[in-house]
Amino acid sequence: MRWLAITSILCGCDPFAFDEYEDQAGVVVYETPDGYRGAAFGSVIVGYEGTLNGQLVSRFAVSGGRNTAIRVLPVWSAGALSLGPATKELCESVDDCNESAGRSILGFGRFDGKEMCVVSPVANGDNDQECEGGEAPNVVPPTPPDAEFGTRAVAIADDLALATGAGGIYRVRPGRSELLTGVTGDVNTRIAATLFGPAALAVATVSGDNQVLRFVVPIDGALAVTTCPADPSTELGDVVIGHLEPTTTVVAWTSGTGVSVELLSDTSDPCASSGHTVVCTDRRGVACAGSGFGAALAMGDLDGDGSDELLVGAPMATVGESAGAGAVFVFRLDGDAFVLVDVLTDSDPEEGAGLGKALATVGTNLDAATLRDEVVAGAPGIGAVFLFLCSALANDTPAAGSRCIP
Repeated sequence: MRWLAITSILCGCDPFAFDEYEDQAGVVVYETPDGYRGAAFGSVIVGYEGTLNGQLVSRFAVSGGRNTAIRVLPVWSAGALSLGPATKELCESVDDCNESAGRSILGFGRFDGKEMCVVSPVANGDNDQECEGGEAPNVVPPTPPDAEFGTRAVAIADDLALATGAGGIYRVRPGRSELLTGVTGDVNTRIAATLFGPAALAVATVSGDNQVLRFVVPIDGALAVTTCPADPSTELGDVVIGHLEPTTTVVAWTSGTGVSVELLSDTSDPCASSGHTVVCTDRRGVACAGSGFGAALAMGDLDGDGSDELLVGAPMATVGESAGAGAVFVFRLDGDAFVLVDVLTDSDPEEGAGLGKALATVGTNLDAATLRDEVVAGAPGIGAVFLFLCSALANDTPAAGSRCIP
């Protein structure tokens, strides 16, 4: 049985409501800030960590999608949770940024020598960007121009990202954005990437071709990529990459009514993998029928054991009697397959909230040996973002648990 306690706290222009669960730590709800430019706050979210003035910190950035403002919210700083008002506010005025800003967000621990940077890349180079550790550098658009550059983007590491456009997939480095050769892509391509030995492993769902592409991107220098045989699939959606200890990489993508999962155990061969599918299962009053299961995916180490859990958004799920309230399904590896272990919802679900339309994870406990990630989920139907703290630690309450963050 869950119980609810709500406290309204005004922190600048970011109000919070705290929703406490019996078997887990608090859920922080970030509502649409007063005066926010745009609608559907919570449509795009990215989490990132780094160092700021010698301290390990983490942030998540959120927007309402194309042509909306971006807010950067603090999570961890100086060895403790540091929740509060926005550390940066981007694109607050229509005159401040390109109309494409907000549709994708890159979060870097360091970019071009500056600390804790957030960038929304756009085609003409008039990016909206801010760094907490100095003047923000610009993400240079490709040459020749691509009018849809930055439709989607993913940061891989400091000074390295990928972005999509009408012309394909681009490698983004300080001072240049270059079209990759040997791989296709378009404005509808979803993309995920991670460091993979001396290069980067990327996975893209190309819905126009009904293909899932897996390829290795050189970090610098040559633009030709090494591709794996394409996986034919239909009804493609989001894609994500995560890690299992000690050397296994996880690739997952939405396909049809399920999520396909591939385990890559050989870091020298990105094409060798074993796979299975996870599907939606009714649980805790959440109905799977028409739920949009797989609309968003994320991975993060929610329990601090060194291996990532898989998060699957179902923003159209009915929760109790609230149609379209939305939910986030949490899967953990058990043997050689991911199994459902929990479903995250609003304890007071609202019809049409769309919780799980956007997903990210953000690091906490950064100064300790047991690093962990927290779940950030958008509910753009009500203009809110939910930060689920300690969501994967069953019965590990702040008072009793060794890893749960009070």
